[in-house]
Amino acid sequence: MDNLLRRTVSTFSGVRIGSTVRAGVKRLSVLDRVTAGMIIKGVWWFRDGLDGRRLRDGLVRLLQSRPWLAGRLTAEGVVYDAEGEVPFVESSLPECRAETVLAESNALDRFAHPLSVAAFRRGQASPLTVSLVHVSDGALLYVQGAHVCMDGSSFYGMMADWARLCRGEAIEPVEAACRLTDPDFADDPAPAAHAEACGYVRVGWRVLARIMWNTLCGLSRRRFAVRLTGEQVAGLIERVNARLGTHYGRHVVLSALLAAAEVRLGGLDAGVACRHVSVVNLRGRMAGIPLRFDGNAVYNIVSPVFSSSDKVEVVAGMIDRTLRSLFVNGGERLTEVMRCYMSVIRDRLPYVPFDVGGMYARRSPVSYVNDFLGFSVYALDFGTGTPAAVLPPDLPDKVRLWPLPPQQGGGVEILFTGWLAGRWARCGDPLALLTALSEGKEPLG
Repeated sequence: MDNLLRRTVSTFSGVRIGSTVRAGVKRLSVLDRVTAGMIIKGVWWFRDGLDGRRLRDGLVRLLQSRPWLAGRLTAEGVVYDAEGEVPFVESSLPECRAETVLAESNALDRFAHPLSVAAFRRGQASPLTVSLVHVSDGALLYVQGAHVCMDGSSFYGMMADWARLCRGEAIEPVEAACRLTDPDFADDPAPAAHAEACGYVRVGWRVLARIMWNTLCGLSRRRFAVRLTGEQVAGLIERVNARLGTHYGRHVVLSALLAAAEVRLGGLDAGVACRHVSVVNLRGRMAGIPLRFDGNAVYNIVSPVFSSSDKVEVVAGMIDRTLRSLFVNGGERLTEVMRCYMSVIRDRLPYVPFDVGGMYARRSPVSYVNDFLGFSVYALDFGTGTPAAVLPPDLPDKVRLWPLPPQQGGGVEILFTGWLAGRWARCGDPLALLTALSEGKEPLG
């Protein structure tokens, strides 16, 4: 592989916005700024290749709709003008297959233009880089975006718009600001008291030490994946709902099953207080946050306490009721929670919405799911067809739900990290465990 990479032919070009864009600044919320040290990465493999010129032309039009992606970070926000540009690297690796590149850890980084967090935070780099790699069996598109400018919804929405522009289609305008970017939104006069009233957990040195220990020991790099076909997922949902006489959705059912399985695999004693955390997109659910808002608009919604002895139906009911209670009336309750959360971040108070230390514990009472199933990651078509494979972002989240290719009928890849990865790897038959839980045959305790 090293010899192949040495023979790679690469060309670098900066894609400039163009003179039609007026100078401006994208204001950032405290929620945006807290992610300033993070990068979102996406990798797509197109079996029929990609046209570099078409991608660059489409990127120019994309930047005209989102000029801050070619801007620079300042104290005001992300400033931009017509001179801003995004690095675009096009490489040729004709002797190498896509799977060979993807199989080697960080191989793409070795000939891609890196997005330096340090340079971006110093205002010396744009928040977006693009790398196109032509291989013997198609092309790999590698895109990196600064998290401060986008969350998962913004990132994959940006990619979908780019593909539409490359096909000559029009896109709807995006919103650079929303209620969260209003400086007065996070103006809570008593954030510490409200945080405690909302059940927030104080973060002490013991928690920080545990997180650091997990990182130093390499636990955060442990990975294991369980793949379920669309038919298998539908069967799990149908069995739970048929047994309970309910209509719980995919996220609620899978979250409850995974929480139940984690309790069993972790060997928790009966009666241990547990919670579940869902990462939720706020767009269209909270007043003042439009569907086309470009930025960070997510929150970790925590369930009430349930017992390790409770069955799946109890956990599913708690998750469902919690989500519904926050989304009603234009997300009125969610607005109060977000104001408290952002005030805590702004004032740098040592509180978090859930027990982070418990989440990283060896026998964890906190289940956590980041659900990517709502993103149409396989629908991208830049004019040569949709991708054959899409790599999930390499995040340290405890559990991620990632869509499998459409030919698998809406299947799900469940990605585990840390202690949980090892337990699922030793599980033997993950589907049998989840099926038993869905039928009420496997106790939680």
